[in-house]
Amino acid sequence: WSLSKAMCDVWTSSDVLLCTASILNLCAISIDRYLTITRPFEYAAKRTPSRMILMIMSVWVTSALISIPPLFGWRADPPPGHCELSQDVAYQFYATVGAFYLPLFVMVTVYYKIYIVS
Repeated sequence: WSLSKAMCDVWTSSDVLLCTASILNLCAISIDRYLTITRPFEYAAKRTPSRMILMIMSVWVTSALISIPPLFGWRADPPPGHCELSQDVAYQFYATVGAFYLPLFVMVTVYYKIYIVS
């Protein structure tokens, strides 16, 4: 890595932020589909623009809460000349569960329930 440490931090945090937001948006879409299919009349009345904005904002805030901790010190410093994600085991566990396993569990459960209903 030939750029500065600050650029490395920007790069890795942006990478985690955008990837996590992508996955969490898929999760939010699956929840929206589930509610639309299982509670069509009730959910249609509650599906307001402000609720949708709140749902989108929660995705981005959650993504930020997963991606920014290394910027505040929750990381093991990479070897000189390298740029890599935080190798701190606790952070890796936190980020992996929050950005992958939990959304995976939600999506599999929700789509299974949609399959059963349909």
